[in-house]
Amino acid sequence: MRRRRRRSPYPEFEFVSWYGLAAGRDLPAAAVRRLNEELNRAIKAPEVQELYAKAGILPAGGSPDDVTALMRADIARYQKIFRENNVKLD
Repeated sequence: MRRRRRRSPYPEFEFVSWYGLAAGRDLPAAAVRRLNEELNRAIKAPEVQELYAKAGILPAGGSPDDVTALMRADIARYQKIFRENNVKLD
């Protein structure tokens, strides 16, 4: 998982982009665990850290449960913002 923060003209509103890897529901747990371990290991590699730093990216890493929690929190946050501002999607 990667996060990149940008300045907003609205300081009370924080928008964070993040990237993750998704797989089908039927992927065996052992494969999910292995992919997660390897991705987290790759994120810690010095050359990857250097590339991320140059791009202004803060690598976070984490577990599948971390991504699920992040997604749920983002959905709840944006639902609240949309509701409070009467935003309708076409």
